[in-house]
Amino acid sequence: MGIRSTGLVTSPFGLIVAVLDGIALVLVGVSLPLVWVVLSFITNYIPNVGFFIGLVPPALLAFLEKGPTAALIVTHRLLCPSTRDPVCDPTEVHR
Repeated sequence: MGIRSTGLVTSPFGLIVAVLDGIALVLVGVSLPLVWVVLSFITNYIPNVGFFIGLVPPALLAFLEKGPTAALIVTHRLLCPSTRDPVCDPTEVHR
């Protein structure tokens, strides 16, 4: 599978996840939501660990700024993309 087809599959999902993250971050009131949205989108291209790399910094910041409830709200994406990766991971699409 080539880079082009990987990008075609990964980009829309990354954009959806980044937008959902941005909405959660703005609703919670975490500092610099745009930075975390961009990080989330970029790390979506890293297989397996990119999800956690993009999740930990904003969740930690939400915890430090707003408390544990805010951190749980920010980590809402633990449910959605973790079910998406095995189903729609570009490396698995043609197997």
